[in-house]
Amino acid sequence: MTESTACVANIGPRGRKQRLRMGMIGLAISGAAAVVLAVAGLPRWVRLGLFAPFAFGAMGVVQAYEQTCVALAARGTRDLDSGPEQVEDPAATRQINWQARKVFAESILSAALLTALALALPRRR
Repeated sequence: MTESTACVANIGPRGRKQRLRMGMIGLAISGAAAVVLAVAGLPRWVRLGLFAPFAFGAMGVVQAYEQTCVALAARGTRDLDSGPEQVEDPAATRQINWQARKVFAESILSAALLTALALALPRRR
């Protein structure tokens, strides 16, 4: 099922900037960790542990891009930089929930792809 309704933001510009910054930092640290694990010569399966950090980093970036916070959506609230407030419109709530599911799915897919790339790094012997 795809929604044709325009994006209904549940985070404001400040929240998006914060999520983007934290997501990029998370992805950078996870990427660096992948390289360190490869250079250290540890078995590839150890790099599977990077899935969660990659997922959290991707979640921040995707939330910023989609203007949708998954946690706020789960509570039925939004924070457009003036403090949290309840979303009263049922149509807006449905759209935000659809966007949150999309954010979650895109984040998991991104983490899976990034983990696969980390696994593909050659191991130093």
